[in-house]
Amino acid sequence: MDRARRPAGKSGLAVLEDPTLQEAVALDLTLRGADPDLPALPLGRVGALFEILRQDPTSTTARVLGGDGHTLAEHLQYLLLDELRIANWQRSKDGAKGRNRPKPTSPLAQGAGVRIGRTDRSPAEVQALLAQYGPART
Repeated sequence: MDRARRPAGKSGLAVLEDPTLQEAVALDLTLRGADPDLPALPLGRVGALFEILRQDPTSTTARVLGGDGHTLAEHLQYLLLDELRIANWQRSKDGAKGRNRPKPTSPLAQGAGVRIGRTDRSPAEVQALLAQYGPART
C-alpha cells in the first residue's frame, strides 16, 4: 500500500536560515500567545508551524510570502459583488450609454495598468495595433 506523500515545503532549517521568514513566524507566534523562541524548537516543529502559518491568509508569514490578507471565500464574494454591480449597471441608463461604470471592489480586479511583457510602445500604440489585426467589430 502506497503511503500518501505530503507536498514538499520548507524545512525548519530553511525557515531558521532565512531571517525574514524567521521574524515573520516569530511575530505570528507572539500574536497568537506562544513562545517565539524558534531555535529552541525541534526543526520538524518549526517546519510544521511555518506550513500552518503559510496557509493562513491573515498571518504575517503569508503576507511576507506574497499573500494579500484575504481568504479564497472573501475573494469569491468580492468577485460576485463586482459581477452583480456590473449586471445592474448594464441595465441602467448609464450602462446603455457606457458611462459611470462601477469601480471593482475585488483586490484581484484592481490590477489595471499592469504591463505584461516588454515593449517600448505606449499602451495607445499597442491598442491601435491590436485593433488593426483584431476581429472586425460591428
